[in-house]
Amino acid sequence: MLRKILVTTFIVIIILIIAAVVTPMFIPANKFRQTITEHAEEILGHNIAIRGDISFKAFPYIGIHLEDVIVGKPEGKNNPPLASFNALNVEIAVLPLFAGEVIIKSLTLDEPKINLIVFADGRQNWLASYDKPVEKPVSKKAPATPEVKADVSAADVVKNMLLDDVRISRGHITYRDDINKSGWELKNVDVAFFLDNVLSPFELRGNADYNGDTVKFNGKMETFQSLMLDSRAKVNIDVSSSHFSTKISGNFDKANFVGNSSLSAASLIKLTEWATAKPIDAKFASQFPLSISS
Repeated sequence: MLRKILVTTFIVIIILIIAAVVTPMFIPANKFRQTITEHAEEILGHNIAIRGDISFKAFPYIGIHLEDVIVGKPEGKNNPPLASFNALNVEIAVLPLFAGEVIIKSLTLDEPKINLIVFADGRQNWLASYDKPVEKPVSKKAPATPEVKADVSAADVVKNMLLDDVRISRGHITYRDDINKSGWELKNVDVAFFLDNVLSPFELRGNADYNGDTVKFNGKMETFQSLMLDSRAKVNIDVSSSHFSTKISGNFDKANFVGNSSLSAASLIKLTEWATAKPIDAKFASQFPLSISS
């Protein structure tokens, strides 16, 4: 009996592998371009254009690779789209999904460009702008289907989660406020995410260039499971550059945060000039070292 089960299991695995290899040969990935675009627009609330190639992977990882993607239509000749990126790659392990375990082997976003704009009339380009199809009214003769609400949390479905290679590479973020005639820019944004399992800390590390200086940041949340179960977690955030250092530590409980924070800088004058990208013409006898805690 045991031998039959083992042989059957082996045959099923072989069939899955063959299907994963053969299927892409007969079904071109680009056939799904419209379907992928429509679903992505529904989720993000913005128009999406996939201008590059699309490829799929079925086993041992379910994967999709998109190239040259644009999110959001530009408003006018001088306005860029909300976002664009050279490539998006996602790979999730297949077999662990049946046991409620999510293993993200790879989730990489290559050279994303995000352009946040507040227009002169107050509109914000990151708010949903995609026009969804108008739903058809239900006929009076057709009885309404009763709504069934299942009390299922993320923790009930996802028993474990692991992030292997999850990162953002060479990002570029700009912010423009046409009302106040202000803005800022982040270059060379690199972020990596780490999670060994739901009981371990969720951590992100990264850096970005701002006004000629590199800002490093590190965030840690303990634990991912507590956040899924009751929206509660312990949080630690460190952000620093050659001009300043700040730390935030405390407990996040649903919509509330209670904790400690500190900010220090060797020179308030230099910090202000760097943050605003504007020199201070006045001369001071002191550089005004800064140290604040709360």
